[in-house]
Amino acid sequence: MAETALLRVYDFASATAALIMPLWLRRRVAIGKESATRWRERYGQTAAQKPSGPVIWCHAASVGETTSILPLIKVLAARGHNILLTTGTVTSEQFVRDKLPAGVTHQFAPLDHRPWLRRFFDHWQPMLALRVDSELWPNTILMLRERSIPVVQVNARISHPATQRWARIPEIALRLFGSIELVLAQSEADRARYEILGAKKTSAVGNLKLAQPELPYDPQAITELRAAIGPRPVWLAASIHPGEDDIVGTAQRVVMESQDNALLIIVPRHPERATEMAKILLSKGLSIARRGQNEPINRRTQVYIADTMGELGLFYRLAKVVFIGKSFSVGGGQNPAEAALLRCALAWGPDMSNFAEIASELIARQAALEITIPSELGKTISRLLADPARVETMGQAASNFVSESAGTMERVLDKLAPYLSQPVIR
Repeated sequence: MAETALLRVYDFASATAALIMPLWLRRRVAIGKESATRWRERYGQTAAQKPSGPVIWCHAASVGETTSILPLIKVLAARGHNILLTTGTVTSEQFVRDKLPAGVTHQFAPLDHRPWLRRFFDHWQPMLALRVDSELWPNTILMLRERSIPVVQVNARISHPATQRWARIPEIALRLFGSIELVLAQSEADRARYEILGAKKTSAVGNLKLAQPELPYDPQAITELRAAIGPRPVWLAASIHPGEDDIVGTAQRVVMESQDNALLIIVPRHPERATEMAKILLSKGLSIARRGQNEPINRRTQVYIADTMGELGLFYRLAKVVFIGKSFSVGGGQNPAEAALLRCALAWGPDMSNFAEIASELIARQAALEITIPSELGKTISRLLADPARVETMGQAASNFVSESAGTMERVLDKLAPYLSQPVIR
């Protein structure tokens, strides 16, 4: 059969590529694309111990996919499941390093070569594979099927052009897509495309990236802060990274040219940087107060540094104009869904690549603004603070967008329930 011949060609090509893979991996280590200490995990080798009991293997190719599956991983881990998370990039490992709950092990994904996959499967013995990956690796998918390990494509999305490319090799598409036990698609269009390509069980459940609960807050704290701030215009710079301190400080100086009583609240991504941040802001002639040192907001305070943990929900409720950090410096952005759900008007820099789809949709719905150069941030914030009606409209559009995915997590867990109680024999 044509499909068998093509798969044999692919298998031969992967075996041939394996001969030069050590050189390729060393090169990638040298340029920082692979871990210098953990690159052997790409061969399925590991020093990590398999936990006792069944293991759920979750795979996410890069940071964007990792962001999608992380909320689900947290729920499954909280229910006592052993989770193995594999990712394909160094940046994705760095992204999850301080985010994974207890009971979750991270490994770099083995490359799509049968001996290396065999070593990986023999060690971890997963009972279920949850994949968030736009690419289907033939050996991985087929070996999972050979071992009767159900494959569930989570937060599945496939573009029309990708569907057309797969349709040119229908036998291979049917073999691979037909090996997927269940497809949980982001939309009805995605679900239909998977079905066209041969997936047997499909369901449109929504986008997990948007499956965010409202962040908690302390009602007493918000009452106290509102009393201290009074009627002053307020904007928030959330999850600020090194290099953005200077940008938001300069923007605040611009904002105060038209609204001299404006207050900037900064939530640093790493609170331990508050002292360094304070020095940068003071050098700009700004009057600051630090929450971490119990310094109160008074009428002279121009910047309030919220150098505490777990209080973003408080500040998203206080300031309805929000700049999302990590979008000028470092890059990739932070998740805007939490602020959107709380009806904030959003702005960010040019790099929201970690949340590209969400950012694009929020902009399309006129719920957010992209600022291409740092010098425009202050002007943009000034215009928003001067137009409360626009801020309200943007915030409502943002909330409506996120609310459309309400219940996604529950729908995903409901569909996964038959596979979570015990290994499924097919």
